[in-house]
Amino acid sequence: MKVRPMYRWKTFWFGVFVVLFFRWAWVESQFYRTSFVVDRGGRMTGVLRQEGATYFFSDGPFNEGFWRERLPEPSKRLEENLAALTPVFGGYTKVPDLTVIAPCLLLWCGWLTWRWMREDGREVR
Repeated sequence: MKVRPMYRWKTFWFGVFVVLFFRWAWVESQFYRTSFVVDRGGRMTGVLRQEGATYFFSDGPFNEGFWRERLPEPSKRLEENLAALTPVFGGYTKVPDLTVIAPCLLLWCGWLTWRWMREDGREVR
């Protein structure tokens, strides 16, 4: 049985779309700071995207709403700024882009390999 070419699989093109989205988001975060902040009864809680990472924070010194601004040139490193603002912040959690992108790529490649083997008629254990 002949295996269909990979470029005809919907899962292949969906994965390409996701990888391109991750690439766009990473490049965008190098030049822009995007944040979404919600006021929860006097506590400002939100998400901040900047310099290849996503930060989840509480009690941050931000205004409520959705904000997008260009980073100043040359950009100061966010971690240095957050270290200085830690007493002001109630706390923050950093999630680097690589911790999201790498597992997604591994799962996608595994899925494509499994599917290729299944269509080729090989037994997958």
